[in-house]
Amino acid sequence: MSIHNAHLDGGLDDDDRTAAIERVVAEVEDDIRHGRVTDDMSLLLSQRLESAGISLAPAAIDELADAIETDVSL
Repeated sequence: MSIHNAHLDGGLDDDDRTAAIERVVAEVEDDIRHGRVTDDMSLLLSQRLESAGISLAPAAIDELADAIETDVSL
């Protein structure tokens, strides 16, 4: 998931935080591929990250959402 790590904002020194973000990204990608995503991608990603206890700046969430959409569409 190196494409996604490039879009994470903040000093991610904590391996657990990085792993949690990557897990959320993988789940969102899977949901997109299976047609289960109908909400705004940034809103959905923000909600799922919040549920996982992760806080990212809105701009970082938007960038990550864009990267996910691009990655899934390839």
